[in-house]
Amino acid sequence: MSDYYDFEVVKDGQIVHARRRIRLWRVRAAWPIVAELARAHMKGCLIRVRNARGEIEILIGVAAARRTLAAAKSARAGGAVA
Repeated sequence: MSDYYDFEVVKDGQIVHARRRIRLWRVRAAWPIVAELARAHMKGCLIRVRNARGEIEILIGVAAARRTLAAAKSARAGGAVA
């Protein structure tokens, strides 16, 4: 069953960018969008993903998202993670 998710980029408690009602089959499918937002926004921001009920499913800083996604990419490529 699919659900709708809201993606928000938050800086100092204020939403600076939002994508609303993105339909996904499961929350794991949100990570490519999180990666895109992390590349597009500055360190110090948070990326928040909420489900249709308003519950936070993912909350991650831009810097942490970049590191996590880079490590995952390296692991897929067979490289060492530092």
